[in-house]
Amino acid sequence: MWAESIETGIQVSTVSAHIVFALAFSGKNYANRLLNLISMGRSQETFSKKEKEKARDKKRKDKEKKKEERKANPTKGQSLATMLAYVDENGNLTHTPPDLQRKKEVSIDEIAISVSRQEKVAERTTREGVINSYTESKGYGFIKDAHSQQAIFFHKSGLIDKVHLDDKVSFQVENTPKGLSAFDIRKLS
Repeated sequence: MWAESIETGIQVSTVSAHIVFALAFSGKNYANRLLNLISMGRSQETFSKKEKEKARDKKRKDKEKKKEERKANPTKGQSLATMLAYVDENGNLTHTPPDLQRKKEVSIDEIAISVSRQEKVAERTTREGVINSYTESKGYGFIKDAHSQQAIFFHKSGLIDKVHLDDKVSFQVENTPKGLSAFDIRKLS
């Protein structure tokens, strides 16, 4: 009789009273059966499961709504003119075709497909700069080039004179796979 009323969904406080009664008079087995029936009657869904299910339902409804809108406003079968886009003389996309009266003739020889070669500029052989940072324990630092204001890496193996932070130096530069590197570093007096 109690089991039937639990399965039909009576209030939790009444169920608790039945469990206390079952423990007092009927023993543990009957109380365990009641607890099992209670746990079967409760929903196993957590809040996050319910939220995920709501999100899936909303997504499904949105998808159906978009499908109905596509059926109501079909885009297939439009004329070619409505689907074309044109490029104006400034390189911007537009829906209006170009004016053939403003057409310019371009010689094939004027079109440059590749990057033009740049002549190699003779670099200064000796540069000057200031020691921007130097960690003697690690053995490297950076020189701020006086001309280009660029930070150039140097290693202690490239030092000719002993240098410190903010010393004015002259140096030469070589191009390494990691970038510019200074060598033949001399302290200026």
